[in-house]
Amino acid sequence: MDFSRKFILESHSNPHNKGVWATRFEEIPSIPRERPTRKFASGIIFWGGISYEGLVPKNGPIDVISWLKKQPTDKKKRTYMNGHLYAKFIKEVAHPETQKVCGRDFIFQDDTDSKQRTKIVLRTVDKLFND
Repeated sequence: MDFSRKFILESHSNPHNKGVWATRFEEIPSIPRERPTRKFASGIIFWGGISYEGLVPKNGPIDVISWLKKQPTDKKKRTYMNGHLYAKFIKEVAHPETQKVCGRDFIFQDDTDSKQRTKIVLRTVDKLFND
C-alpha cells in the first residue's frame, strides 16, 4: 500500500561530457563556460498508496519534499528523510489519509528502503495500523 518515487526535474550533468576543443580560451562560447553545475539533480518525491478501496489519498499523491521543508530543523543544514521523520510522516500524513479511504481493514506495506525498516518506523506502523 505504499509507493514513493523521486521524479527528477532536470537532467543530470555528466562532467565527463563537458569537453570543449579550442586553440584559445576566447574561442569557447560563454554558454558552456558559465553554465552552473549541480552535484545532485533536483526532484520531487511523492507518496501515496493503492488499495482495494481506491487511491490513498483520493485526490493524488502527497508531495513529501513540501512536507519535509515544513519540519523544524537547523537552518544551516538541509533536511533529509530519515527513520524518525518517516515515522512522523506516517503518523501525521499517511495514517490519516489511509483512514479516510480504507477505515481499519488494510495492510500497510512498504519497500525495503533502510529508513522504512528502522525500529521506530516498524513500531509506529505496528501501533497505528495493527491495533
